[in-house]
This record gives sequence, C-alpha cells and structure tokens, in this order.
Amino acid sequence: MQDDDLRTPLKPRSRLQRLWDRRPTPSRAAIGLSVLALAGLALWAVMTPYPKELEEVASAPIAPVDKVATGSTAPAKEQTRIVPGAGAKKPVPEEKEFEVITPVDPDVPSASSLPRSPQEAKRRKVAMLGLPLDKPLPRAPLRAVSERVNGGVLPRVSSRGLKPWRAYAKSMPRRILASPKPKIAIVIGGLGLNAELTRRAVMELPGVITLAYAPYAKGLQGRINAARHAGHEVMLQLPMEPWGYPAVNPGPKTLLVSASSGRNVSNLRWLMSRAAGYAGVVNYAGERFLTSGEALAPVLHEIKKRGLIFLDSGEASRSLLPSLAQVIGLPALSASLRLDKSTEEIAIRNQLHRLVARAKEKGYAIGVGSVFPVTLRVLEDWLASREGREETVIVPLTALYRLHQ
Repeated sequence: MQDDDLRTPLKPRSRLQRLWDRRPTPSRAAIGLSVLALAGLALWAVMTPYPKELEEVASAPIAPVDKVATGSTAPAKEQTRIVPGAGAKKPVPEEKEFEVITPVDPDVPSASSLPRSPQEAKRRKVAMLGLPLDKPLPRAPLRAVSERVNGGVLPRVSSRGLKPWRAYAKSMPRRILASPKPKIAIVIGGLGLNAELTRRAVMELPGVITLAYAPYAKGLQGRINAARHAGHEVMLQLPMEPWGYPAVNPGPKTLLVSASSGRNVSNLRWLMSRAAGYAGVVNYAGERFLTSGEALAPVLHEIKKRGLIFLDSGEASRSLLPSLAQVIGLPALSASLRLDKSTEEIAIRNQLHRLVARAKEKGYAIGVGSVFPVTLRVLEDWLASREGREETVIVPLTALYRLHQ
C-alpha cells in the first residue's frame, strides 16, 4: 500500500456495488436453483391432468344376467302375522332351519401304519402279491458247487450231482409251482454298474424278480450277496458280439465269432469267475454271435458242463440258441419280449400288458428289461396295482426251468 492511498479520502459506494458485494456464493446459488426446480416440477404435476382422464371411455350395453337361485340367494317365503295395534297384516320372513355338516377328516394314515424300514415296505409288497415272504438266500460261493481258480471262483457240478443253478435258485412253494395259472418271470439286467439304481432294484423290487449283473461291476461278489440276502436269485450277463463290432463294443472279453473256440471258452471262464452265486447266464447283445453255430456251440458246452442255465434275451431274431441247446442238453429258454425297448412309460406299461397276454396264451412268459429309472418306476407301480392278479402268478426265472425239465 502506498502513502497516496492512505491520503485519498473515502468515497461513498453505490447501491449496485453494495448489491454485488452481497451476491451469493456458487454453492448457495446451486442449492437455490435446485429448490426452485423441484417446486416447479411439483406444481406442474399437480396442475397437469392424468392422461387416461382425457381418453374416451368406450361403453356397450350388457344384457342382464338371469339370477341363479341358490341356498343363499333364493328369496325366503313370506308368512303373515298380526301386529298388535295395527289393522293390517305385515309380512314376516319365514325362519329357515340349517343343517350343520361336520367336516370329514382327510384319509391320512397314522404314523404307526407306515413301514418303518425299506425291508418292511418290501415285505408288504410281497404280501400284497400273495407270495411267500422273501427269505435271505445263502451267501455265495457255496463250497459244494464252487471251483477255485486263479483270480476267482468257477461254478461246477458237485460230487453228488448238485448243479449250481439248483443250488443258487430261489425256492418256491409247491402250491405255486403246481398252480394251473399262467406264470410270468421278469429279469432286470444291467445291475452293478450304477450303485444307486442297483440298490433301488434290490431293496424295492420283490424277490420274485430275477436280477442280472454285469461282470464288470466293482465288488461284484458283495453286490450279488446283497441281492441274495434280499431274496433275489441272480443271473450273470455275458457280453457277446453284436452287429457292428467293434464300433459297438459290449466290453472286455466279449465272445466273438472271429475268435477261436479255445479263446472264447477262456474268455467265458474269465467272465464267470468274477463272482459266484448266479444260477445261469443271459446274453448281453450278441445279435451276431447267437447266429453263428460254430462259435456258439463250444460256449454252450462249457455252460452245460458248469451246471448252469441259459436265457436268450431275444436280441437276435435268428438265434440258434434254442435248437443248439436242445441238441447239447443245456436248459435254455428265450425271453418273450423286452419291456423297455422304448423308454416311454406308456410303452413299458403296454409291454407289461402284452406279457400277461403271452402268458395266458402259452402258459408262461418271460420279460426282460434294464435297470432304467423309468423301468423300475413303472414295474413297481404295475406290481402294486396289477390287473388280472388272480389270473397269473409271478415266479423267479428258475421256476420256469424246473417246470420245463
């Protein structure tokens, strides 16, 4: 500051300058403008009419609806009575009497009537079918009909002539075997590869259903013994050459048309030595192998030597098994139909009805299926509410072989 500035006299400030000095800060100006904008928006919203109020409303005449008289809308009959002090009679509504209906409790079973374990539920299913209770079958292998080999056990005819298929068969009462009713046997295959489906088939299906195990299952001997403990007799599936092999490959040690008889018999013994406790074998695939007599005959001779039975699953339309088995003397039967060729529920139900019709026509019938979830579900429902139960009877597979001996 210079000395001249101090000596300069103060001048009066104009009004404009004073107003300029009082101008608001930028932040206060922004707040003020925001308040004004919100106030203007609110005023506009109040003064502007709702758009639908300006739209023209269409109207149309509606015919009157006839009144429906119900218990609550029907007009009450009027009766008259004389009111004291009045010369005219006034109508008085008739009093109605209402019937009180006690609500019915839903049909809910008590906790005491429900099965307490899967075993009890299975026993109830068997009793409902009119069959004897499932008794545990002996653990395998049975020494009398077993032969120890490197890496496993092979079946053999005992020194007293007892054949493994009879030793491992599920027994049935004579009254059932001697019954004139047509008999049905059902074989479910593919067990052992899926633990949960195998457990479900063993625990939920009655013991008269025969179970067929794949030879490649882990812990096969334990799985077979679990099925036998639940009352099921067991078959072993043999992989045989299908059309299109090797693109279509049933698995290791498959019996082949191109292999020598010695190689096929060696592979057969390896497959049979995976476990013990089965009454017989059933082919897995084999559309080509079963049509070759030269390849099939040595295999059938070995199966007969081992005291087993053979079930043809019906995969090959030109199978030579029935004729060759008869010549060799091997107990063999063929399946009547496959239950789950189509995995639609309605198709499986229709196949079960056809199975009953086949049994009535021929005296017996054999149905084969796989351990598919849909197959198990439909089969369980059919067993629980089977039509024509009094006309046919379900038996284990070996029961049919006994009747045809």
